[in-house]
Amino acid sequence: MFNNYRLKRAKEHTDTPLFKISARKRRRYTALTTIILAMSIVTYAICFLNKKPIVPSSFSNNNASLKIDSTIKFEYKSDILTAQRQELNAERIPPKYKINEASVKEVNELNNKLLAFFDAKKQEEYQSLTDNNLKTFLDEKSEELRKSTSFALPPSDIGDIFSLTTEKSRERIFKRTSYFVKNILKDGVYDDDDKAFVDSENEINPISNVNQSTSKHAVSETNARLELWEKIKSDPSIDKRIQRILNSIFNQIIKPNVEYDAEATKQKRDEARAKVKPVVVKIREGETLADNVSIHTPLGKERLEAYRKEMLNRNTNFNNAPNFVNFIVCILLILLAVLFITISKSQSNKKAKTIYIFCFLLLLNLVAQRIIIEFANTQNVNNHSLLPLVCYATPIILGPIIQVLLFGSYLGFIMAILVSSLSTLMLGQGTPFFVLSLTASVVAIYFCDGATNRARVIITGVVYGVFVAVVASLIGLLREIPAEIIAEQACITFFGGIITSLLALIVLPIFEILFKHYSNISLLDYTDLNNKKANLLKKLQIVAPGTYHHSVMVSYIAEAAAQAVKANSMVCRVGALYHDIGKLSKPEFFAENQSETNPHDEQNPSMSALIIKNHVSDGVAKAEVEKMPHQIIDAISQHHGNSIIAYFYNKAKKKAGQKVISTDDINQILREEGIEENTYRHQGEKPKTVENAIIMIADSCEAASRSMKKITKHGIETLVDVIVNAKMTDGQFDECPITVKQISIIKKNVVQTLLNINHTRVDYKQD
Repeated sequence: MFNNYRLKRAKEHTDTPLFKISARKRRRYTALTTIILAMSIVTYAICFLNKKPIVPSSFSNNNASLKIDSTIKFEYKSDILTAQRQELNAERIPPKYKINEASVKEVNELNNKLLAFFDAKKQEEYQSLTDNNLKTFLDEKSEELRKSTSFALPPSDIGDIFSLTTEKSRERIFKRTSYFVKNILKDGVYDDDDKAFVDSENEINPISNVNQSTSKHAVSETNARLELWEKIKSDPSIDKRIQRILNSIFNQIIKPNVEYDAEATKQKRDEARAKVKPVVVKIREGETLADNVSIHTPLGKERLEAYRKEMLNRNTNFNNAPNFVNFIVCILLILLAVLFITISKSQSNKKAKTIYIFCFLLLLNLVAQRIIIEFANTQNVNNHSLLPLVCYATPIILGPIIQVLLFGSYLGFIMAILVSSLSTLMLGQGTPFFVLSLTASVVAIYFCDGATNRARVIITGVVYGVFVAVVASLIGLLREIPAEIIAEQACITFFGGIITSLLALIVLPIFEILFKHYSNISLLDYTDLNNKKANLLKKLQIVAPGTYHHSVMVSYIAEAAAQAVKANSMVCRVGALYHDIGKLSKPEFFAENQSETNPHDEQNPSMSALIIKNHVSDGVAKAEVEKMPHQIIDAISQHHGNSIIAYFYNKAKKKAGQKVISTDDINQILREEGIEENTYRHQGEKPKTVENAIIMIADSCEAASRSMKKITKHGIETLVDVIVNAKMTDGQFDECPITVKQISIIKKNVVQTLLNINHTRVDYKQD
């Protein structure tokens, strides 16, 4: 029959495929693949979906600051070159002038006033006057003419007009002279000192641009008067004295009447500008857009801005569709994180809560990065992009710092790799930026690891800011970036590190409350008896002082051992202080709180074992009511594991052994008496972390050392070896990633601490 079973199993094994996967593993792999894909999609959406392209700026932090070449072929309309060509075309249009029409009307008015003044009545009166009254008459008329026409004419000239002309001839010669004057003024008269007309070096000749349809040419004021005199002399019928008088009268009205026509000039020049077509600049692929000289000129900045817009236009549709290169990078980075977590030796790194917090922190960090990058990429300060100034100041260490505070440096390092890689892609930077950001993040992780106070976190931000600012400044100097820009960038980077650390301190309590996982900073509050969070510990000090003293001793031992093996000493310290908090329910049943009587003497061993076991479940219940951190609850639940309560188990066996006739009957007698090993085992969990394993060892060794009558190094070493070996044999460390080397270091450290605690004093004999 046995051979048939073997043949059947062999046949089943032969028929089984080589790589057959169980249904459980298949579901696990499917869930893991789904998580990786979903996380990759969300990461890609945050980092790259609808992301505006980043092009080199006028003080970029890469090699393009010296020479920026176009990666594409494109063309753009240059506003600067178009404006220059428009102004050049407008300057070719000479200024326009116009004739002041009021000067022509003034001639007509003067002519009418003169005719009205030199009428027939005044002439008759003049002819009727004697020599004695003539002078008075002419003086009066000269003053009257000045008041009525604003022109001055000597009395003698008035007398000549009355004596040498008649009413009819006066009308003719006045009208004729007025005609000459009007023609001269209509052609335009300019000032003798007007450089626009008299400067021979001026390329624009305004004489030909007087805005008058009947105009032949404008003349200077002097030439206009000469022209008038020539025309007056050309009439031989006029007496020479009258010619002189006419010239004297009408010369007074010949004044510059050519005025600059701003409206007409602007209109013509605007028309000239409008005729200029936009200048199209064609850029070849690989052509230099700007170098370290032209990059600060308006034309160089315009070319870079055109390049930015062209990249944006070309990527509009592309950004709305998945960028599969970046998407693949996201998948690979998430897969990298999964692999790192999978190969981690710490089981706490693989817990669902740990993964959730890691994912939320990663996404939070990336969202903060994306917001700052998008904002800086669209803002300008003094015509310079803000992005190069803040690229090193983005909160790259926000997620890693919080991750280190909550779970240690291992997961913090994984997050630093992811955030540094994705930030480098979002910023469009290269390998130097990635190496700098990752190195700076590791420096921050080193300083922040194991922090127990907020000042340490702020110092981490300062160290990070100084480190990045110094290295970024050196890179800027090597790339010949202007010193003032390097200084601004360094200051922003320094304060960016501090602000990031402050932001981490603000966000940290939120994650602690949401996920019930606390950092060393928060755990420290549970060690302060003056803090409300330590109410249970303070109560333990009063109700069960022996247990309190035992817990304090265990915390010293566990903390020192944790430091020796690079475990979390704060978790060991706090967990050890609260590990026996369940003894508050029945403190008198525990040896450290007893004086003379022992309540167990009146109890059955099974009942005593039940009371002892219950202190674990009671402690967990009290901690949960107080909403204590899960690190403390785990320490309470795991500090005994499922180890056997040896004293009462042996007491039960001893009691049952009195009925044994032979050694073969012992198992039968134990079963008949209801003495089963499970009855005398703790119902807690086995330690899942190195810290809880340390607490288990420290608790057992400290309690056992109290029963030693004489403390010696050899005795302590033997005691610790026996206890630790018993725990290992009983399988209490099977579920935690503790190593043999760590156990060896822990044993040596526990021995040393117990010797320091239980050292003997010199017996001072009194004579």
